[in-house]
Amino acid sequence: MNTDAARREETVRAQPSPAERTPWGVGGRPTLGLWLAHELLLAVGAWVTLASGPATALYGLPWFRWDVGLYEQLTHLGYGGSPPSSMAFFPGVPVYLWLTHWPLAALVLMQVAVLALLVQVRALASRWGLAPRAAFLAQALVAFTPATVYYSTAYPETWLAVGLAGMLLAMGSGHPWRAAGWAVLAGTMDPLGLAMGVGAGAWTAVAVVRRDWVRFRAGITWGLGSVLALAIVAGTLWVSIGRPLAFIGEQQAWHTRWLFPGVQIVQALSGHLSLTAAALLTMLPVVVLGAVGVLAAARRSEWHAAVAAIGVVLLLIPLSFYSNGLPLAMTALFVSVDLPITVAAAGLLPRRLGLAAVAAFAAWAMVDGVLFAHGWFWG
Repeated sequence: MNTDAARREETVRAQPSPAERTPWGVGGRPTLGLWLAHELLLAVGAWVTLASGPATALYGLPWFRWDVGLYEQLTHLGYGGSPPSSMAFFPGVPVYLWLTHWPLAALVLMQVAVLALLVQVRALASRWGLAPRAAFLAQALVAFTPATVYYSTAYPETWLAVGLAGMLLAMGSGHPWRAAGWAVLAGTMDPLGLAMGVGAGAWTAVAVVRRDWVRFRAGITWGLGSVLALAIVAGTLWVSIGRPLAFIGEQQAWHTRWLFPGVQIVQALSGHLSLTAAALLTMLPVVVLGAVGVLAAARRSEWHAAVAAIGVVLLLIPLSFYSNGLPLAMTALFVSVDLPITVAAAGLLPRRLGLAAVAAFAAWAMVDGVLFAHGWFWG
């Protein structure tokens, strides 16, 4: 059993240096540059004219498409006045739209959140012990992920990733109550946010095995955040429509025809290559190396075990998409929010393969951004 002194020493060793704790010291300019590149990519994508005719009437807000309409409906009418399919959406984004009030304000704040996320990713890479080059690569993969379009509109992906990074950074610095707060943010945004509670479970399980009751209590505290998030979601649905777990049924209804991701890979390798399958193949090096990285690190500490658990569960859940029928951004969803996989992959990717991955990601992101801005899905 570790003594209290040994635990304190281990915690001190795990802390980043003062330079690492100052994001604008070593990594500030690269972070800002990647953020500006991310914004430029999406701004250009919004105004690319398609062959079928001139650019659609974007009225200054090209990123408010598809599910955003349902979120806005929930904002104004609640679950009782919205279609049944809206029960699959969590109340986090409607509350965000209500708080920001104006679409332009919501849009601007999302861009600030993306910048904050890139700062968090660099801090995570530092916490993992990655070199500056690998930390920059991790940020680049996040900034140009093929699903990056969802980071710049009123969708939950940005807040999921910010909440996840906040949880992991808080636990890494010994602040479980702060981690619980981040868990509430992520858990009220999307079912994936609730799934991140597996990290608290892994942390607690490892602490029990090691009979480290200080860290056991920290894990329980962290887990309370996900429990509270579920209570908020269920309570909202119960008050609105009297069905606290209605989102489960709607999620299942949406997913009954989804296939295991192995089907995508088999179809791609056998020559039945859709754009979605091609995009999946370009992401395979990141996915494989990231999975290897988080699993290899899981034995190092409770923190690494929690990171690995979240990385794996976020990899498995969103990969269960249609084999040939959903848009690229849906197939790429796991990259956009799976920060453990992304950061771990950045530490293992060779230089040339890392650059190739960023280039491929940026190309897919531009295509997806163009089609999203024009109101088109593709598969």
